Parts: sequence; C-alpha cells; structure tokens
Amino acid sequence: MQYNFKKFTSIISGYSFRGAVISDIAGGFRVAQVRDITDTQKLVDRDLLTPVAFDHLESEAFLQHNDVLLSTRGTETGGFRVGLYDGHATNIIASSALYVLRIKDDKLLSEYLTYYLSSNRGQRALQQITSGSTIKVILKKELEQLKIPVPPIEAQKHIIEAIKNIHEQKDLINRKKELLENISTFILDNIQ
Repeated sequence: MQYNFKKFTSIISGYSFRGAVISDIAGGFRVAQVRDITDTQKLVDRDLLTPVAFDHLESEAFLQHNDVLLSTRGTETGGFRVGLYDGHATNIIASSALYVLRIKDDKLLSEYLTYYLSSNRGQRALQQITSGSTIKVILKKELEQLKIPVPPIEAQKHIIEAIKNIHEQKDLINRKKELLENISTFILDNIQ
C-alpha cells in the first residue's frame, strides 16, 4: 500500500548555522553534513564528523538512533543522498542541508525507508517533488505529501536482508577484483 510520508515520519529540518560550519576540536558536538553520508547509505563514524562548540543549543535536529537523513538539495544526475544513523551518540546535529526523518509509526522500518529512498524508484519519486532547475530542492511540505510504498513489516525485513546481502556480495566482488589486480601487478613487476 502507498501512504503519505507524513503518516509515518516526522520531518525535521537540520540546524541552520550562521555561516560555514567551523571545526572546533574542543567542541563537544558533531555536525552531520551531506558529505558524511556514505555510498552504503550510512552516516560515517562519529569521530569523522566535524566537531563544533556551542554554549547551549536546543534543537530537534539532534540525531536519534535510527533517524534517516535526506539531503534537501540534489541534481537530476546525482540524486539526493540518503543515510541511516544507527549510532547512539546524542551530541550529533544535522546541518541545514539535511532533513532528519524520524519514524513515528512502528509499521515502517527506518532501514527499509533508507533503502527505498536510495533506490531508483525512490529517487524518481523525490525528483517529482523538487523545485529548481539546476540544483533541485525538496520542500518540506512536498515531502510530507510524497507517497511511499509500505509493505508489511515481514516483507520490509526480507527486503532489508536481501539488500544487505547484495551489498556484501558487491564488497566481496570488489575485494576479489582488487586482489586479482594486485596479483597481476605483482607478476608484471617481478619479470626478470
């Protein structure tokens, strides 16, 4: 069945910094930015995020376990970055270039939503609700109305496991390619 996005998620705009995010290694907070979302739809390790300092900050944009991050801007060719925050640190805040999608109904798994939005079908659906010519922007009110397929929980779990298995197989193939390339290089480098 297809449902409006807002039925299952709260859409939280990332924190708007006054100017560029300035790294401060003494800071007790970390900032999640679009560049911190990996190709495997995860947020990079907390220690790799930009550290910042705040005296006091209250914002809904602090990440919680299983929040889904969606870039607010993208291109037709590059699409929109989507990543899952599966950590437990409570001092990470999303930048204004990200929406924090917080699941509010247990009939939708955050990992399924991440994979769906990252898929070709999900990216096409996101492209349909964008505005702008070169840089595409997703408006919050449009995202709330986006229809998404929400299969039963068991089906979502099977989809998640299948995609994880595919990612693992791709990793193994890439490692095998790298190993074969190293062997080939070694052979050619050791010709007498």
